[in-house]
Amino acid sequence: MSICMVHCHGITRKEIDKKIDDIIEFAELDKFMGAKLGEYSSGMISRLAFATVLQTLKGIIFVDEVLSVGDIAFQKKCTKAFEKVLNEGHTILFISHGIGDERELCSNALYIDHGQQIAFGPMKEVEQMYIEKMNNKK
Repeated sequence: MSICMVHCHGITRKEIDKKIDDIIEFAELDKFMGAKLGEYSSGMISRLAFATVLQTLKGIIFVDEVLSVGDIAFQKKCTKAFEKVLNEGHTILFISHGIGDERELCSNALYIDHGQQIAFGPMKEVEQMYIEKMNNKK
């Protein structure tokens, strides 16, 4: 398990070992710690990776669709963790294909369509452009 997190996030084994209890607690995977990583579902792996990143913050945090993982309670837990990270002065690049969650978390948005930048600016303005474009697609 630790080897995957070291490879994926540039975090040393020593850093993970110091935080392993906090990582497992946040990910809510204590019941599964005897299982091999290959036996984890994709959602469980995402929880574990997200918890590892939160507990070993370094630089800008890239978050891709993390709020689609887990139940509503876990999603709320993630949102609170994001708020704490932002209040500590860290930067989060929150990647989403939906709308809603980013409204609460993001001040600015970058709208990319097929690899091309469509807009960058205040969240509400960019979100409105996205909604209009999606409503016009048929």
